[in-house]
Amino acid sequence: MTECQYFVLSKIKYIMHNIKTNFDIFHKICKKMFNSDLDKHGNFKFNSNMPKMSDIEIISLSVTMEVLGIDSENYFFSKLTNEYSRQFPNLIERSRFNRRRKQLAEQLNYCWSNLSKIINEGEDTYVIDSMPIPVIKLVRESSRRTFMDDVDNTPKKGYSAIIRQYIIGYKIHLIVSKQGVPADLKITPANVHDINYLKESDLEIMNCALIGDRAYLSKTLQLDLFESNKIKLKTASRSNQKSYKKFSKKDKATRMIIETVNAQLCDQFMIKRNYAKTFAGFYTRIIAKIGAMVFTQYHSFDNNQPLGKVKYALAC
Repeated sequence: MTECQYFVLSKIKYIMHNIKTNFDIFHKICKKMFNSDLDKHGNFKFNSNMPKMSDIEIISLSVTMEVLGIDSENYFFSKLTNEYSRQFPNLIERSRFNRRRKQLAEQLNYCWSNLSKIINEGEDTYVIDSMPIPVIKLVRESSRRTFMDDVDNTPKKGYSAIIRQYIIGYKIHLIVSKQGVPADLKITPANVHDINYLKESDLEIMNCALIGDRAYLSKTLQLDLFESNKIKLKTASRSNQKSYKKFSKKDKATRMIIETVNAQLCDQFMIKRNYAKTFAGFYTRIIAKIGAMVFTQYHSFDNNQPLGKVKYALAC
């Protein structure tokens, strides 16, 4: 390796892992998206006691933490305090950051959804799949004390065909575009079947093809989706069906896109690693991880870079 190549690689590594550099990137995106919703201090609502950090700074810091693969707030804040104290002179306490992060989860959800619409403009093909997220061990089923904050969203016991065992937790139902950009997200208890989710969900996408696996096989569902949203649901048929039709190679290849996205969410964003003890905390973590992925994809989109290379997006 030449001295010039070593210098370039060192610079790329610095950019990718520097907290302040990445924070500035996401802060700029947030200001662009929330421009009309913010006051002059960067907050969504009036505060009699002005907070040290603005709302969009909290959101940007939350996204930065997830993009860099730091899943411990204690570790993240120890780095900010010890290594970035000059760059973040208005840093708040970790516990206050945690509370405000939960309060701003819906704003982050709104932000990544709108970024996704910008990237996916004109898209006519989407892919749907679910991912099981266990949050409680099976041996703790009768003695658990966590996730008792929200009666309507308690984790349930359900069978996961992916890992071929029962889990206690939730399912993430994700719809992504052909480019691999998340377009819709819903969280349900683990015992909710994929078909039932799709029947009851209010999808924002319209006039498109939606490709799913065999879990979404339902003629009634296909008809309902077409009548309500003009969505053509395509699923692989079972070999013992009377109306068996081979799944085309093109649709097979398109469906594999969501497998890649799920792998990225598990590997880089550690979406299955859970430290939350309440549904509000769990929901905030999931929204932040999906949001972090879309933020990096938007950064690539803005710089005319490939959207699929999420891990290297910040190097451009």
